[in-house]
Amino acid sequence: MNPMLSPLRYPGGKSKFAPLLLPWFQQHRQPVLFETFAGGASVSLLAVANGWCERAVLVERDPAVAAFWRCVLSPRGRFRLINNIRTLSDAVGRAQEGEGQGDDLSAATWCIARNRTSFGGKLGKAGTCGYARWTPARTIERIERIGLIASRLCIVEGDGIDALKALPPTAAAFIDPPYPGVGENLYRHALVDHSEILQSLPGRAAVGTWNDIPEIATAARAIGLAVKPFVLVSNRFNAPSREVLIGENLGWFSGNEIAKSRKKITPESFQLSLFGEAPRSERMAA
Repeated sequence: MNPMLSPLRYPGGKSKFAPLLLPWFQQHRQPVLFETFAGGASVSLLAVANGWCERAVLVERDPAVAAFWRCVLSPRGRFRLINNIRTLSDAVGRAQEGEGQGDDLSAATWCIARNRTSFGGKLGKAGTCGYARWTPARTIERIERIGLIASRLCIVEGDGIDALKALPPTAAAFIDPPYPGVGENLYRHALVDHSEILQSLPGRAAVGTWNDIPEIATAARAIGLAVKPFVLVSNRFNAPSREVLIGENLGWFSGNEIAKSRKKITPESFQLSLFGEAPRSERMAA
């Protein structure tokens, strides 16, 4: 099981956390997953690729990221984006041009170039890390893999909170908003009302992740939500990230000990991924 399916890299990406949600999918068995702050969409990609749900709806507020997903999920857009990536001679230069305006193809090309050549994948103001993360062959391979399940994914450009509040209570939703206190330095649309998100969770088949800070945990518990801490190690160079999972009925989530391992997380109960295993070199460079 290779959880790293997304071509986008995010400081708060959930590629290594996503496999831990399998028991949640088994509990709710909803045909459609809504990922209301999509970003790299790691949870949706893994869930659809492995049949945990039939379809997924990605909701994304950033116009350039939304344009990227529209291109990836469209046969014509995917072909043109792959061609741009394959022939882009100066990814760093392209990443520094503008702010992702223009038609979908232009915005998508800027998005992937900026994401893969900026420190931490930041789309806002960020210094470049050069070509260290510009791996066009691997990026194209992941986009082509997503093409195999593109008919079961759709992208909606819009506000994640509005989308969450519009869903029926039984809809399965995964929420990974920009974290308070840190998201402002990472994303272009980082200011969200976390209290409003939490207030929308009771009575829903929804779970969300936040950074482990007292304000979030206290607010969640005050309205009857369960809070389970976990430690996530993104790679061997970064310090562990202390985070929390919030929702109702989290008895399926064992908490702290699960995500401490620096190895790829692969619960025994997983089915074989549609995409198979990735080489170790790809997992390290993701």
